[in-house]
Amino acid sequence: MRIYSVDHELQFQAGSSELGDGGVCESVGRMPAGDTAACSSSDRRLAIMLCLITTLIGFAIGGCSDDSAAKEILLKRGCLSELASQYRRFQTEHGKSPGDVSEFAAFIEASIPSDDESATSSSTGDPTDLLSEAHRRLTEGDMMMLYDAVLFSDPGVDPTAILGFEAAVAGSGGYVVNVNGEATHMSARTFAQHAKVATVAKDDSH
Repeated sequence: MRIYSVDHELQFQAGSSELGDGGVCESVGRMPAGDTAACSSSDRRLAIMLCLITTLIGFAIGGCSDDSAAKEILLKRGCLSELASQYRRFQTEHGKSPGDVSEFAAFIEASIPSDDESATSSSTGDPTDLLSEAHRRLTEGDMMMLYDAVLFSDPGVDPTAILGFEAAVAGSGGYVVNVNGEATHMSARTFAQHAKVATVAKDDSH
């Protein structure tokens, strides 16, 4: 009677008969009748090690990808909250809201440290300059704000109303920031239905 060993079963399930030069071991279909030890112990160990290495590499790649995605989410939320904070600061200093992206971007740019100051900050191990990143995403159109908003000190302002958002949110969903500076994710449908910050009508007479 032919003995169907565990080694043969593992070899059959793997479906592989050749690894490296000449193969680690022969497939079940090529084995002579009654042969129960076609693979040596060293061959089996090599096959197991190769499987483990492949699995670990897969986990490592998946882990790096997940980590990068999580960091990008945190960065998006951080940038939107920073833009909301700068918007509020603009209102405090000017008594009105920025009228367009150019005016708002120029206001933020004036607060960005110079190259020398940035180099000093980086050398001390400080985190990435969130203000610069928020400014970049604003000027490149990745993030947008609603301009000419009523002053946030107005008691009628809804603190949960949307103030800024990712450019893609209207079509495919994304992150938004409200008047309070809280950044959250919204679907495109929720974004369309959610309250937006009230704006002041521009005086066209000037």
